[in-house]
Amino acid sequence: IYSTILKNSFSAFETVVVESTLPLPQLTMSLHNAVQQNLPPTPTKFHYIFSLRDLSRVFQAMCQVSPQVVITQQSLLRLWR
Repeated sequence: IYSTILKNSFSAFETVVVESTLPLPQLTMSLHNAVQQNLPPTPTKFHYIFSLRDLSRVFQAMCQVSPQVVITQQSLLRLWR
């Protein structure tokens, strides 16, 4: 789902930027899984609860950027980070 959203949202961007969006959903899911495994919620650190809603917010924010702002692969990765 996220791949399709990014593909449609970044269709007006430079080709290098569009190609750079392709691995981002998989990288984000890998990061999400790593966080869930390495930072389990505890009674003292209950704020370590991450869900797919948090991932949706990342992609929602990325889709709001304009083609004039993100013109290189590096700027896209900074935005994602």
